[in-house]
Amino acid sequence: GLAALNMCSGIGGPGMPENRHLREAMLEALPILYDLLEQVTQFYQQQLAKNSAAQAYLTSRGLDDKACEFWRLGYAPSDWQHLQQHFSRDVEGLKTVGLIRDSEKGRAYDLLRDRVIFPIRDAKGRVVGFGGRALNDEIKPKYINSPDSEVFHKNQLLYGLYEGRKLKANDWLMVEGYMDSVFELVELSGGPLQ
Repeated sequence: GLAALNMCSGIGGPGMPENRHLREAMLEALPILYDLLEQVTQFYQQQLAKNSAAQAYLTSRGLDDKACEFWRLGYAPSDWQHLQQHFSRDVEGLKTVGLIRDSEKGRAYDLLRDRVIFPIRDAKGRVVGFGGRALNDEIKPKYINSPDSEVFHKNQLLYGLYEGRKLKANDWLMVEGYMDSVFELVELSGGPLQ
């Protein structure tokens, strides 16, 4: 499963291989990746509950607990290998979706560190990637996103579309950032999240 995904993504990027056996193996591995991303989302949500600085940042931006829960916001700890430590059996899957990378010296590190986490969901509500916003405006880049993978294709998703449908939004407004999406959807849906 994951070996087939890694093999295909290393040859010309994500996509379905022509070889039937590899294609079948990739399709079998996709549910594993969706499940892993769901587990990572829950981990980040748990970390937010433990981090007062991240909570204070979200509160300062006008987000209450209901909004954080609805958007499934989280926090990525500052250490360089928190995912590798927590998901030690799933390191290859985390590398497949780009959340763990290897340095030039071959040491694995987590892509998202000390950031508020915005899970990115597809039209079915499955988490397919993450956006991470630095807590401090001095840190560059301010935003880091999951790279394209077998389950996440940036140019095929609109952040907040699933949530807007869930709220049965009547009006839609295209905005640039994660926080803008959160605020505008609350505004267009008629106020605070229920």
